[in-house]
Amino acid sequence: MAYSSKVFIHASSGQGFTSNFSFVTHPNPRSIVLFLGLEVAKFFTRPDENIYGTVVAAYPDGHMNVYDFLLHLYSRGGRLLDENLNPIFNSPEGVNALQFYVDLIWKYGVAPKESLQLNCHKAGQYYLDGKAAIVWQWAGFACMAEMQEYSKVVGKNGYALLPRGEGPNARSITLNVYWAFTIPSGSKQKDLAYEFIRFLASKQSDKITTLCGAIGCRRSTWYDDEVLRKWPFYAILERLHENAESTPQIPEYAKINEVLNKAIDDAVNLRKTVKEALDDAAIKVKEILRGAKNKS
Repeated sequence: MAYSSKVFIHASSGQGFTSNFSFVTHPNPRSIVLFLGLEVAKFFTRPDENIYGTVVAAYPDGHMNVYDFLLHLYSRGGRLLDENLNPIFNSPEGVNALQFYVDLIWKYGVAPKESLQLNCHKAGQYYLDGKAAIVWQWAGFACMAEMQEYSKVVGKNGYALLPRGEGPNARSITLNVYWAFTIPSGSKQKDLAYEFIRFLASKQSDKITTLCGAIGCRRSTWYDDEVLRKWPFYAILERLHENAESTPQIPEYAKINEVLNKAIDDAVNLRKTVKEALDDAAIKVKEILRGAKNKS
């Protein structure tokens, strides 16, 4: 998650912010829970100045909208499926999670209605243009935030863990969704392919990749002095991974993702209540998984 110190210390808001919330405008990322929350997002929402507390990527492409729901679900102690692969995302935690997401736009107004048409790239650029105080996004945007050719907030960013959600089992989490190098079963040069993958995954290659603006995967890269000078957000990457979640690693997940995409879009566009959207989605997911169990 990134926050813009450009917005935090804006001439029209800095003094009011410190007097209202009783702490400095450059909080330590390790104390993120102290300053991030709905009230802070409300405080920095100033539509007349084209600035919002946050921005979300609610475009129905089955990408960021689904991952945002999972972030809010997991951070409240909820789960997508139980140990027997039964859908349980329509639990109270799930309803609370999706309702919060919907309310960011419609009830609290801390995210612009434009969010409904923004995919992750456009929402990320919204933050890079200095129009949002807080954003949770892919780590790649933390690199872009420090690159003059993309960003209006270079050198004016802080990076931190997401605050935990509500509820007795709430915790701060991140979602780990990634690409992976693989060797197709039909490859005619498997040994050469494996050698190439080992080269790409080496300590030296990982650092080179990172300094070019892609995301390094090795712990040695995260703590490299040169990397940290260029991309400060790597200082919190190990802590993020201590509580990382992912999507279910099952063949049926692609179909499940499409169901979630439709449910979230129905809710965020107010075509259905949050409870109706999640209940309907749970029925469809149960059918998908029942079909898979029958085949096995």
